[in-house]
Amino acid sequence: MQLRPSHPTGDVMKNQTVLSSETKSRDPLILCESSLKDIAAKLQTPQYSRQSVGEAVIHLGVGGFHRAHQALYLDELLDKGHDSRWGICGVGIMPQDEPMNLALASQDCLYTLVERSGTTDHVRVVGAIKRHLLAPKIQKLSFLLLQTPKR
Repeated sequence: MQLRPSHPTGDVMKNQTVLSSETKSRDPLILCESSLKDIAAKLQTPQYSRQSVGEAVIHLGVGGFHRAHQALYLDELLDKGHDSRWGICGVGIMPQDEPMNLALASQDCLYTLVERSGTTDHVRVVGAIKRHLLAPKIQKLSFLLLQTPKR
């Protein structure tokens, strides 16, 4: 199975990530909650019930560093059965955060992470982000989230 962006320019932020079989025996899979079981046959996927995960973490500005580190660490803890309250609600605070919001929304806030070393690549699906909001569009709701996190 290969991971490739669905857009020919390789811009994952504008289109959903597509997983396609190397043998081309199946149609490409769109990364979303309903396709996780099929994807799990080839890639590491969340082993916890995402529906039972809370949103105790509010993270402002969900960029690459956050997704590659903090969200990954929380995903690993959730996989190990630790406190399921510690899911993430991401909040884009700038108008230019809208492409991230659209990309995450189109994939049920799931995303793929590629960890590269000198000899191998490890590809996995991360599910710790439960929701992503745009503060410029819903300012009042964003501030309410900071006061009362979901559990």
